[in-house]
Amino acid sequence: MAATIHPTAIIAPTAVIGDGTVIGPYAIVEDDVVIGKDNIIESHVVLKRYLTIGDGNHIHSHAVIGDLPQDTSFDKKKVSRTLVGNGNEFREFVNIHRSKNENGVTIVGNNNYFMENVHIAHDCIVHDRVVSANNLSCGGHVEIFSDVFISACVGVHQFCRIGAYCMLGFGAKVALDIPPYSLADHNPAKVFKLNLVGLRRKGFKSDDIKAVEAIHDAWYHTTMSKKDFIEFHEKSGTLSEHQKIFVEFLKASQRGIAGHV
Repeated sequence: MAATIHPTAIIAPTAVIGDGTVIGPYAIVEDDVVIGKDNIIESHVVLKRYLTIGDGNHIHSHAVIGDLPQDTSFDKKKVSRTLVGNGNEFREFVNIHRSKNENGVTIVGNNNYFMENVHIAHDCIVHDRVVSANNLSCGGHVEIFSDVFISACVGVHQFCRIGAYCMLGFGAKVALDIPPYSLADHNPAKVFKLNLVGLRRKGFKSDDIKAVEAIHDAWYHTTMSKKDFIEFHEKSGTLSEHQKIFVEFLKASQRGIAGHV
């Protein structure tokens, strides 16, 4: 089925629109935008230049995807991009900005759900199945791993990372990396415990949870340096799949790891 485009929508000549996509009243699609199949683009949405969107996304009214980065040093002549995967839902007034780097990319993966007023800044990477409540604000270069739940009014400092299966409480201010599987809250954000409810909902078995709990507790009660902790556990040869994810996250951290309450 061909795309359905409302007569008041403004579609640039070089835009590519896939079959089955529906574009509502007064939407704007700029040049060099590629839209896949079966997307719903509601009224007054603005899709900016150098944006690629996959299939089956739903973009609600007044969202702006792929706009210029909020960086006063950005050269507007630079070509940089925004890449959105499949099956995402962007509620009203969500805004996502393209990279500040020449040929760089801001990336949103698959099956994410962003509620009203979520802001994803330049060069962020959001993996899959992330759910964010209203008014999340991410600085540039933030990375959010898969299966994270973010409560309303959370702020994430630039270059921070939020590990897989985390949950962030209402109004948390994230200034350091939040390790995988954690429940974090407060200003500045600190880790309270494992995100046990989230892990169970995601189908973690009892043995998996025990393994995650063991490495989580070991990290937050260790007297070792981060380097020694990582080396000790890598050399042990006994890490489970999820324990490896935890240790690899620590290893890659540049900003440092949030403390424990």
